[in-house]
Amino acid sequence: LFRMLGSTAEDFFSPSLEMFSLKMGLPPRFAGVTLLALGNGAADVSATINAIKSDPQTGYQMSLGALTGAGMFVGTVVCGVVIVTADGVACRGALVRDVVVFIITVAVVFWQLKRGSIGPTAITLFFSMYILFVLIVFIADVYHRAVVVPRMERLRDQRERERQRLEGQE
Repeated sequence: LFRMLGSTAEDFFSPSLEMFSLKMGLPPRFAGVTLLALGNGAADVSATINAIKSDPQTGYQMSLGALTGAGMFVGTVVCGVVIVTADGVACRGALVRDVVVFIITVAVVFWQLKRGSIGPTAITLFFSMYILFVLIVFIADVYHRAVVVPRMERLRDQRERERQRLEGQE
């Protein structure tokens, strides 16, 4: 099952997403938190709606279990496999940001569920949190490309010139 899903995503979904995001000029991280999240979450939304419709009394329990299970799976297994495959994590700041936002989101969802009901205010809060997260990622990506990358290139060039100067003195 995992191989079939993985090969389907690798052969069809990922190339389509990459082409679509390149044509739209979206930064990779921004495309990941919008388009990839939409594609990845569509099945969860469908399964949740079906679980609740099939059994209005207890279907929400299965749907909450599925959502928390999916979140745990992605947050542990998928994240671990990606980190091991990538031979470590190159961008620690983005990972810390994402984990902190995830923890805050889980806390807000827990708080809303503990209250006993989810109403329009909670739904608006959930959507607002997602939109805020997308904006934070977009602003961080623009900052990274405008400030951090040029600074890193200047430092690399400066080190290269220094290395060449030292080699020339020998």
